[in-house]
Amino acid sequence: MTKAGRRLPFRVLFEAVVVGWGMNFITPSMYLGGEPIRAYYASKDGGLTGHQAMATVIVSKYIEFTTFMVFLLVSTAVLVGTHTEDLSGWVLGTVIVVDVLLTGVLALLYASISRRWAVLVRSCDALARFGIFRRWLTTHRRKILEIECHVNRAFYRHRRETLKSLAAMSLFTLASSLRPVPFFLFLRGAWPFSVSDLAAFSALGQLLQALQFTPGGFGLLEGGYPGILLLLGVPPPEALGFVGILRVVDLSFVGIGLS
Repeated sequence: MTKAGRRLPFRVLFEAVVVGWGMNFITPSMYLGGEPIRAYYASKDGGLTGHQAMATVIVSKYIEFTTFMVFLLVSTAVLVGTHTEDLSGWVLGTVIVVDVLLTGVLALLYASISRRWAVLVRSCDALARFGIFRRWLTTHRRKILEIECHVNRAFYRHRRETLKSLAAMSLFTLASSLRPVPFFLFLRGAWPFSVSDLAAFSALGQLLQALQFTPGGFGLLEGGYPGILLLLGVPPPEALGFVGILRVVDLSFVGIGLS
């Protein structure tokens, strides 16, 4: 946005992210649902047009998915090279199969950008042909095209700024992958995990977060994270304690976003 002539205050950007994060907890998916709210908030308080704000949100999702895949593939590679018997068989095989499928999705995504396939507009046209939101999509087709043009500019004209955003998102993803370390380091007073354990938590945890289809991920996280930690040999009380602390931190941000 800065490169495109828009410099929003950090307060507006932070509040838009937090508000969107809060809305994600009451929509069917943990990581999808709050994006329109983020776009509306940025356009309302940041002086952006609606399509500029939505394009920024879409680019952030592209970047988020890219960093997700990078960490997932690196974690899987480490896991394959150092895995223990506890993580062999169907667990490791499932991770590898999902990696291959998601890598294909990422490749198609960037192919659509490099070849300018206008996937967003074509998808909306296809929906309109089937009579799904036909009137609305036909009325707003030009704005949808403008959104796609803004997204393409981020990867063509503003590559440096997009790469900076990618680097910042990578730090966030790294911190997310290392979340168990501070808890168990404080609990045990010693470094708690091997490189293989961290790779396993990162790979399985990333997949768990990507497959959340309940509001706030409730039920999936509470069962998934303890299951991953149990595979790594963590006692059940410690695994449940970690998830409890994790939920308290998450809900504190949600409370700020919804307030």
